[in-house]
Amino acid sequence: MIPDDLKLSKIEVEILFRLNSGTFTGEELYKNLDIKQVRFDKAIKILWQGCFLKGRLEDGCCGAPCGQDCVSAFKNERSWLLTKKGMAALQKQQI
Repeated sequence: MIPDDLKLSKIEVEILFRLNSGTFTGEELYKNLDIKQVRFDKAIKILWQGCFLKGRLEDGCCGAPCGQDCVSAFKNERSWLLTKKGMAALQKQQI
């Protein structure tokens, strides 16, 4: 479980920022970030486990912040959205 007071990395904040401006697939995010796959996978793992991300209803997601149990978790071909926790974390980072 990821603690609520977790300090997010620059890459994790960048992913939240991009998802705040629209819906992207994991593949689109990875291509646009220009980082190594290992670093992307680590950041996504933290964000999914911390319930900062969720999938789209159209992809079978229930809309709740299920974290790594979401049907879209770690599936780069699916579109991802911010949860309320993800939006709050992004706001904290931008202060």
